[in-house]
Amino acid sequence: MLLPTERMAIAVSVSGHDQATILAAIRACQKYPIDLIEWRLDTCLAAGYQPDAVAMRLIIAASQVPVILTYRTSDEGGDYPFDANLYTQLYLNGWQAGAAFLDVEYHVWSKVHLALAPEKPAIISSYHNFKETPHNLAERINIMGQTQPAMIKIAVMSHSSKDTDYLLETIAACQTIPMIGIAMGATGERSRTAGFNYGSRITYTTLPDTSPMAPGQIDLPTLITIVHKGHPRF
Repeated sequence: MLLPTERMAIAVSVSGHDQATILAAIRACQKYPIDLIEWRLDTCLAAGYQPDAVAMRLIIAASQVPVILTYRTSDEGGDYPFDANLYTQLYLNGWQAGAAFLDVEYHVWSKVHLALAPEKPAIISSYHNFKETPHNLAERINIMGQTQPAMIKIAVMSHSSKDTDYLLETIAACQTIPMIGIAMGATGERSRTAGFNYGSRITYTTLPDTSPMAPGQIDLPTLITIVHKGHPRF
């Protein structure tokens, strides 16, 4: 799929405890000029809902914008532990149902690639660190790039403007593969709006009246205003 070329794409993360709740969230997203929906499967699982193949097809088909499927493991700040069989089952069902991207944490790729690779999915290879901004990001990105994903996502906790600068400058220097760079926390908020200037392609948020899924997320109406500022449609 093609992402916007003049600004970051806006992805809204949704989840729910059943099919109806998720469909309602997707309908709510359609009121806003967004580019992607991120369906957080781990949050569904934590709430006791495991969608089958039929439900995944219905939910993905209901979205007017492309869908990123994300099973964020508890090892990287998600809501559900890694289960290789469940992980691959959900991702294969979702990809076959029409998902645009599968977000796969790099640390689990070796455990799932044999099952996923034959389908040739568009993978967002991701790394999340909710504690700090490690200062070996370029090396990490180079290693992640060896799996030839469609995109690489780096989300790290920023404790200072220097952390945010380092993340953004590293993203800018690593443009062989399309990048997503997020500095979490209050000092990293500008990465969510100005990241496109450094080559970051997607910024994430949630619907109004929905709790943020990561520290420092900007509310959807504000994010739309900032990201679309100067764009001829707004």
